[in-house]
Amino acid sequence: MLHTAASPCRGCRTCGSVSVVASSASNDTVIRHHPVTHPLTPHPTNQFWRPEPLGGPMQCAICLYRAPHGVAGHSSRCCPLGKTECRHQLHEENPFYLAGPCVNVGCVHNQRCLRCHSIGHTMYTLKLTATRWRVTMDGRAVPVTGHLQPPLNASDFMCPLATDSLVRRVVADVHERANSGAD
Repeated sequence: MLHTAASPCRGCRTCGSVSVVASSASNDTVIRHHPVTHPLTPHPTNQFWRPEPLGGPMQCAICLYRAPHGVAGHSSRCCPLGKTECRHQLHEENPFYLAGPCVNVGCVHNQRCLRCHSIGHTMYTLKLTATRWRVTMDGRAVPVTGHLQPPLNASDFMCPLATDSLVRRVVADVHERANSGAD
């Protein structure tokens, strides 16, 4: 391949790399971009750079928290309301069911709810429903993301004594803690 410096394209404004025109024996012209490795450089061939999301800051898919400008906030991975029911305790026809016994000693199926005093969930344990959760290709249960997700309500929680007003207060407390930066 023959590279000609006389015919570069505009290139990247940040790193200054340019595309070079390569000529082959069949006189076909191929554009090749110079690879950029700096993660913050916006360039079409930089595999590490990602543009800002179109909707602004990231939104938690569980509690729907969206951090204001200048606040780190949280994602669904570290949401305080991210505890779900034990997948080993579900019925076999449930799409979230995992076969075999649960070997996690600290699993939610061994914990007692402080509100209804039954064993098998806590006050904040979420139900695994197809409207809020999905199973990935590797078998993990992850929250469904989307802008049309309704806010959490009492039917999303395992505790039968959870009310919509309690859920609104809990979600408001989670959002307030996220705004203050407390863990």
